[in-house]
Amino acid sequence: MDAPLLILYGSQTGNAQDVAERVGREARLRLFIPRVLPMDSYDVTHLPSEGLIVCVASTTGQGEAPDNMRKFWRFLLRKSLPPDSLAACRYAVFGLGDSGYPNYNVVAKKLDRRLEGLGARPLLERGLGDDQHPNGYEAALDPWLPRLWRALRAACPLPQGAEEPVISEEALLELGPPKFRTTWLQPAEAAAAREALAARLQAEQPHVTGLYDCVRQHPPAVDSNQFHVDDGGGSGGGGLEAHRRLAEAVAAAADFRRLAMYVSGVEPTPEAAAITVGDRAALSYKYGPWRPYLARVAVNRRVTAADHFQDTRHIELDLGESGLSYQPGDLLALLPMTDAGVVDSFLRRLGLDG
Repeated sequence: MDAPLLILYGSQTGNAQDVAERVGREARLRLFIPRVLPMDSYDVTHLPSEGLIVCVASTTGQGEAPDNMRKFWRFLLRKSLPPDSLAACRYAVFGLGDSGYPNYNVVAKKLDRRLEGLGARPLLERGLGDDQHPNGYEAALDPWLPRLWRALRAACPLPQGAEEPVISEEALLELGPPKFRTTWLQPAEAAAAREALAARLQAEQPHVTGLYDCVRQHPPAVDSNQFHVDDGGGSGGGGLEAHRRLAEAVAAAADFRRLAMYVSGVEPTPEAAAITVGDRAALSYKYGPWRPYLARVAVNRRVTAADHFQDTRHIELDLGESGLSYQPGDLLALLPMTDAGVVDSFLRRLGLDG
């Protein structure tokens, strides 16, 4: 008889979600009935009635829980919860972290201790994936999973006469259903989408002059020096097409972030997560994870010798009046531009005309 298995994840960048979904795929092959959910999408009040639970949690920032497990974690920390709240539960925890930081995998470690403190019984020792390992977190995950399946089978034996399924390597490598859908836009639709993108970016990035025309016109029909990030000195930024592509990448990153948060079960509310710009009453814009700020590169200086094999750079970004602040350990997301020739080759491979 198939056994229910609850798989919960707390993921900031998607790695913990990938692990949870992999556990779910393999669980189905092993005759379990998996449910894979972000922790904050699960009604935590039902947790005491769950028999088998696998939690996958990453550590982000300075030892913080991911956005989509914070409500779940706050509930578990309630002092009013009886110490035997989860006495009927068997659980396993796998963490993702980076040993280069002092709070290595602290979220998974705390979650493991808290579940046990509420009476749940561990199926096996927690697993801890390390980004610093040459093979990444999978160096710990790959040997941990067979132990997990043995522990789960011991906790939930197959009916008498039933045999453990033989799982092929091909079945283990099979991907799940697609998460995203690609829509091919007709020329008129593409033009309308560019118009909407241009209007939105002009409103969200008021410090960038010429951005509206830069994005709206494809190919651009204005002089490259008309587009620049205003640094107060009136210097042009140059490279109109590159700037247009960068602006589109910034907008795409914001849209992808919104979509990723929806998929993860977190409502992307800029009011709760973004930062108000300065004290300028004329601006009500907010920048944050859902609205990236198009910053000017103020300094880009090589710090290694010209003949050294490593090209190490000192980079300074001008955040202007964005109101953004940071502290040591915060992450900066970079949006590299893909070479046009590589994109064309990819499109030809797919039989698309670009």
